[in-house]
Parts: sequence; C-alpha cells; structure tokens
Amino acid sequence: MKRHIAFATAAIAALAVTGSAIAADLSRPVLKAPPPPVAVFSWTGFYLGLNGGYSWGRSRTTGTLSNATTGALIATASNRFNLNGPLFGG
Repeated sequence: MKRHIAFATAAIAALAVTGSAIAADLSRPVLKAPPPPVAVFSWTGFYLGLNGGYSWGRSRTTGTLSNATTGALIATASNRFNLNGPLFGG
C-alpha cells in the first residue's frame, strides 16, 4: 500500500511540474492584420444626370426716380411679375 501512495504522490508531483513547464513553452498566437476595406463606390468614370421641377411665385416692384439735389419726384413705376414655370437641368 505504501508503494501505491508513493507512486501516486510522485505522479502528482511530476504532473504539477511538467504542466507548468509545458505552459511556458507555448508560443503566442500570431495575429494577422485585417485586410484593407474594399471601396464600395467610386466617383471615377462617366456621369450623366437630369433634374426637373416646377416653380411658382409673384413679385411686385415699385421704383421711384427723384432728383438728388432738389429731391423732386421725376418718375414712378410699379411692376408685377408672375414667376410660374418649369425648371429643367442636366
């Protein structure tokens, strides 16, 4: 019986010593750099575009012309514009 206990103790001691020795010999994992990102979209090359729309509005303008020296009124004018129309571009 003493023989089995001595053998078990020696085996446990050997495992304890060799376990740490094996762990010291492990190399660190080699990590590679990630690949560069792939360009999803590029603005190089030919481009053709169109746009369109509609605009509406009104403008009322009043202007007066007077003499700078005397301040006398020479002329007055009033205009009204409708600014409706389509818009196109390319």
